[in-house]
Amino acid sequence: MFYTKKIYLLEEVPGYVDEHGIYHETGEEIKKSIKCDVQPYSTERLYRDYGYSDKVTQRVFCDKDDDIQTGGKCLYMGKKYVITRIIEWDDYMELMLYGEA
Repeated sequence: MFYTKKIYLLEEVPGYVDEHGIYHETGEEIKKSIKCDVQPYSTERLYRDYGYSDKVTQRVFCDKDDDIQTGGKCLYMGKKYVITRIIEWDDYMELMLYGEA
């Protein structure tokens, strides 16, 4: 496959108090980048193709990676997405993403 795009996996960082006693809220930071192909997709198309009824706005093709988890979050072109479903094949994965508001 031709992976000409990137998504960025996010991980939650717990809140902490710095050396000045200032509390910093829980947040998210980029864990790693994943080379991939991203295509527009829909809930209706996912149901037609695979029989799943998850909310979907994008479909991602990428190499298998153990860091990618259902329910995880990622960034693509500055927008945050939730990984709603992972479909694994022999040598790649399809990720179904739903854009957060």
